[in-house]
Amino acid sequence: KAFHALARHVDRFLAPSNTVREGMAAFGLPKRKIHVLPLGIEMPAHAERKRREHDHVVFGFIGTLAPHKGVHVAIEAMRFMKGHGRLLVFGRRDYYPDYVARLEQLAQGLDVDLKGPVPRRDLAKAFAQIDVLVVPSIWFENFPIVIQEARAAGVPVVASNLGGMAEAVRHDVDGLLFAPGDAKALARAFAVFVQDRAVIERMRAAAPQPLTLD
Repeated sequence: KAFHALARHVDRFLAPSNTVREGMAAFGLPKRKIHVLPLGIEMPAHAERKRREHDHVVFGFIGTLAPHKGVHVAIEAMRFMKGHGRLLVFGRRDYYPDYVARLEQLAQGLDVDLKGPVPRRDLAKAFAQIDVLVVPSIWFENFPIVIQEARAAGVPVVASNLGGMAEAVRHDVDGLLFAPGDAKALARAFAVFVQDRAVIERMRAAAPQPLTLD
């Protein structure tokens, strides 16, 4: 009640995505006052990508190792890949230790490497190690900064067809979308890149450059 009373004195609300705008409107803010303004990012330092002509396609997750981020979905998808492709998981282990223990158990016997956190100064080096970023969140996500960072690094994205992720990725243009929480569907998306590496270059070339903080 108090918030809505204060909101009457606000001329303009800013939302980073249409997903957030709709949520704000559902909360009771006047939709005519809510304007979508995508976030700018701090561009990661350039890191040279190494060609891996004879290695597996490398998929990567960069973010919080938390249940709502859906890392388990990505690991489960690797089980369906039957040895094709590799998954690198970058993220802190101490926030949700029980969940991380579950991820380690799921990863046993698979080509999955839980590599720990990435300092911001090394973000570009992490992107240089992967061919495709996976964003398998099972919640809406407002405006995933990591997708914009992947764009800047020239890395295509596979993401859940949900909320801000679905807004950020143009399916089969600069990435692929899959049904949230569906490991088999994610594996099918992974297989697209494994079966034809030219798709990676096509989507890399089609990706728009994100807004910078400036």
